[in-house]
Amino acid sequence: MKWKTTIESSSITLGSRTFFKNEIVLDESIAKAYPDVFKEVKEVFEKTKYNIFQIFYNDYTKEMVNSAFTPYDNTIPVKEKEFEYGVMRNLYLNKELFKDDKEYAGVLSWKFRQKTGLDGKQIIRWMEDNKGYDVYFINPWPEHSYLSFNVWHQGEFYHPGMLFLIEKLFREAKLDIEIRNTHRNTIHTLCFCNYWIANKKFWNVYMKYCEQLYAAIQNTDKETKRLLYDIKADAQIDSAFFAFVMERMFSTVLSIKKFKTLNYFDIYTRPTNNIVLKNILDKYSPTIDKMDDAKNYTKDNIEFINSVGRLYHDQLFSRLKENTAYRCLR
Repeated sequence: MKWKTTIESSSITLGSRTFFKNEIVLDESIAKAYPDVFKEVKEVFEKTKYNIFQIFYNDYTKEMVNSAFTPYDNTIPVKEKEFEYGVMRNLYLNKELFKDDKEYAGVLSWKFRQKTGLDGKQIIRWMEDNKGYDVYFINPWPEHSYLSFNVWHQGEFYHPGMLFLIEKLFREAKLDIEIRNTHRNTIHTLCFCNYWIANKKFWNVYMKYCEQLYAAIQNTDKETKRLLYDIKADAQIDSAFFAFVMERMFSTVLSIKKFKTLNYFDIYTRPTNNIVLKNILDKYSPTIDKMDDAKNYTKDNIEFINSVGRLYHDQLFSRLKENTAYRCLR
């Protein structure tokens, strides 16, 4: 059987069929069908440069793991209620992320395809077609860069009390990060859900900030800990503040430090069928783009951006009263 490998994209073609890393390594039927090349195939995949984990925690979520990603069993987490960051922290501190000289690493939730509409093969091909970046990210909701000044203002709408909470934690962590009037998140730095893959240079900086914050969280007062771990902070998701705080550190680090980033989606490549959102973006995104181009973030302009978000949600919830099937994208 003739075969060829694409080491950079973690794939191999056997005859007319293309397989990705985990399909080759885990599928014994492939080993039996192609015994003469199976050993060499495994050696090839040991040289691939991506280490992208996808978390599962029960039989159903295990079925959602994409074949191009490495399954990570979080059935018994190292620490309860820390979700993706708990996995990231464990992998990073145990030096698993860049094991075997991997160049890029990521930790994704089992909902990745459900939220993005993308599979692992598409992501790897996209990265291979756009080499040379420090960070690749996939934000399922790019419109939020036009609906809030940064991730923390956005978080305040969905999780009231977040601004006060994170300012308190930043002070306790001795992190000099002012979030109300600085650290704008544009389309080039805004990402939710921890849907990103990055090189070691970024991971080291990111974890330095996160671990400083994490230490403050572990040493804060009992009531703040209760808010972070035990009090539901979202109307739809059964999660406390910890997960929502930690997922926003990615965009904050990108707003502080300079890295070469590439975002899969923007408001043009991910068009919306939400007529309320479309009308608001059509009307106000050009003005916000000009602010971003000029980096003109006066208090009035910051309020303007956040007001666009409030307008969207006011219009949206007005529609919700008329039609219960009309759902927010977030």
